[in-house]
Amino acid sequence: MKLKPSLYKYFLFSIIISLIVSFFYQWFVYDEMIPFLLLLVLPLLLSCYRYTDGYFAKNALGNLIKRNDDKLDFSRLQAMPLAKVVPQQSIAVERISTITASNNMLSIILDGNGNGVDFYMIASNDEIIEHLRSLLSETELDAIEMKSV
Repeated sequence: MKLKPSLYKYFLFSIIISLIVSFFYQWFVYDEMIPFLLLLVLPLLLSCYRYTDGYFAKNALGNLIKRNDDKLDFSRLQAMPLAKVVPQQSIAVERISTITASNNMLSIILDGNGNGVDFYMIASNDEIIEHLRSLLSETELDAIEMKSV
């Protein structure tokens, strides 16, 4: 059984609510504040963002990998909810010699020399390969070795 992201989100929300309740319980019943409990809430709230529908929509493959003339544009994951500018890297298609995809990761080897770049995605290896095949032409696919790990 594969756990859905919504289960993680609800689990984190339950921890957040229990921390807030215990903070106010300590404050009103024992008349002492424990600010450490509230400090734990902020990172947990940011972690909850990772499991929302908005996060998955912003980081869909179609938004992270795009074709622009003879280049592929790769964007980084938008991990923070308020981040507006996402660094983008353009790679000429003729420089790509090997593409290796695994779950949530894409590795591109440039110029056949073993040097390249890695990108983190939210997709399975088959989804990544399928999306890249849809962006590249048949002649470009013949020149590029594609692996799925």
